[in-house]
Amino acid sequence: MVGGAVIGDDVPGDEVQLGSIPLLETPPGEQSAPSPRLLGYGSYGAGGAGYGTGYPPYSGSEMVMMAGGAHVGIENLSQAAVILVIGVAIIISNIIILATFITMPGPKDVIMYYLMSLGVSDLVAGVVVVPLSVYPALVQRWVYGDMVCGLAGYLETTLWFAQLYTFMWISVDRYLAIRKPLRYETVQTKTRCQCWVVFTWVTSMMLCCPPLLGFNNSSHWDGEAYVCWLDWGSMIAYAITLVPMVLGPTLITLFYTYGYIFNTMRRLKTCVVGQDKEFVTALTSNLANPDHAMSFVLVVAFWLSWGPCVGVRTYEYLSGTHIEVRFLHFAVFWLGAMNSCWKSVIYVAMSPKFRRGLKLFCLSLCCQRKARNAELILDY
Repeated sequence: MVGGAVIGDDVPGDEVQLGSIPLLETPPGEQSAPSPRLLGYGSYGAGGAGYGTGYPPYSGSEMVMMAGGAHVGIENLSQAAVILVIGVAIIISNIIILATFITMPGPKDVIMYYLMSLGVSDLVAGVVVVPLSVYPALVQRWVYGDMVCGLAGYLETTLWFAQLYTFMWISVDRYLAIRKPLRYETVQTKTRCQCWVVFTWVTSMMLCCPPLLGFNNSSHWDGEAYVCWLDWGSMIAYAITLVPMVLGPTLITLFYTYGYIFNTMRRLKTCVVGQDKEFVTALTSNLANPDHAMSFVLVVAFWLSWGPCVGVRTYEYLSGTHIEVRFLHFAVFWLGAMNSCWKSVIYVAMSPKFRRGLKLFCLSLCCQRKARNAELILDY
């Protein structure tokens, strides 16, 4: 007897009719893909229990025991470990970057203030944003509440916009160094540079505020990348206006300035007839500065890191579909986050001044006397 019905040949005429058994519309354990949102997924609040990757539960052999008796999948543990390693790498690398710039002897170049702004942005992400994703990656749900999710999404977007604008100002600074080599130090003063840095941060913070004001569900947790996103879909008109305001001027400026710089390098190698000798000397000296190539590599590395994430989310929003590829959203987002680690590698590889400053900083940690001697040698 199964479920109150006798199955078999022992009782004639009592066969089970399969057609009378109701079929489930959705097989147990399967979930439909969440409807895509602009920079966010899911249909619940940030603390909703409905968030997750949507994959079947792990078997007993794929589980490990946490403190308190909770079970966590091996894959979840691996993803949390990856996030933790990225966060630690971001914090350590950017502390070294900022300490090197701050302790660097002599007057600081204008570009250093922009690079320090990038370092502060990356350090804030490593200290505040990344740690919030470690534990949710283990338990597969957001545990910090709606308010923290909204603030985390706001901070992520603000830091991203601040980096975009900073890259734009760096490209303008490099352009002026080539376009006006004799008046560069007059045009690009330290005070003016600091004002642009403050303007960048204030503008980025103000542009990202509207989704947080007057909306109950201002953010959504992505259970595949384990991050919170601002829900720009709740005010789509503002989002459509904001994207050209941020990306438009930034990309146009980057293409124009670096195009001019590399074109000037090419023309200077072929012909300098008719140019003032003092102008050519100053221009040649500025073009020999490795900061031009370094800043360009920083921009390329930024877009190579974040390009896949931006492309995936833009495609999903425009097509109205959710790409069901396991670990795709996790991989593309945290690939972008790793951009905060690569800057230190670029500085060491392409900036002789940063290498000297880093050497001096390391010596100062070991011995003050050695650091003073090294400073005298470097200044000489």
